[in-house]
Amino acid sequence: MEIYFDEAGRGPLAWPLYIGLVISKLSHKELKTFPLFRDSKKLSEHQREAAFEQIETLISEGKLVTCTASVEAEFIDEYGVTKAIFFAICKGLYQLFHTLLESKAKRKGSLEDLKLLFQTREIEHHEKILLVLDGKSDFWLWKALEIMTKTVVHGDDRLAEISIASLLAKVGRDHEMYELAKSYPQYSFEHHKGYGTKAHYESIKKLNSMVSALFIENSFSKNTFLIGKSKNGKRFRFSPPNI
Repeated sequence: MEIYFDEAGRGPLAWPLYIGLVISKLSHKELKTFPLFRDSKKLSEHQREAAFEQIETLISEGKLVTCTASVEAEFIDEYGVTKAIFFAICKGLYQLFHTLLESKAKRKGSLEDLKLLFQTREIEHHEKILLVLDGKSDFWLWKALEIMTKTVVHGDDRLAEISIASLLAKVGRDHEMYELAKSYPQYSFEHHKGYGTKAHYESIKKLNSMVSALFIENSFSKNTFLIGKSKNGKRFRFSPPNI
């Protein structure tokens, strides 16, 4: 059984990272008949939403089994983006395998719980699990989870299954940013989705004018948009003003 992975939200200034996981019951040839199943970064927002609707239809027809998972900003700030992706993949796999086994997942699971799920699936179905990831790194999953992994450079453009995972992650994250924009309208998240656009940097500088900004860190934090320096030279973080 092959599981395909991709992520979205590795490089924004604000809010969470999302991952998508996909198991396809369609062949590669069948998936190629969907022209929108390609790298989500090369699609317009309208095209991504249209592709997302097609994915939802395939899920409802039982042709795809999928899962999305996210990691909040605080985790990324503390442990870094690589460990955050590893954690998100494990979190998603845990939910995905409970879906496959038609069992209810605990709210939290350990790596040992996840390995047990893999073993149960492999024994019951007499098949090995292969996790196929976009990029060059498998984030130590083969060692931590004792499963086979395969990396595919530019996989989101080469394999429709990875493209679907990319779309799930990207559109899922975008939808959360639309909701967050309602709580923080001053940042215009609905337009730039938390990425470091010129408009985003300008809104940060404008709203946080009470400090002398040294630089804006790629912090992801939903409560931290800027690292500044007070008059006594001490570095600090602060929450965005709600105005």
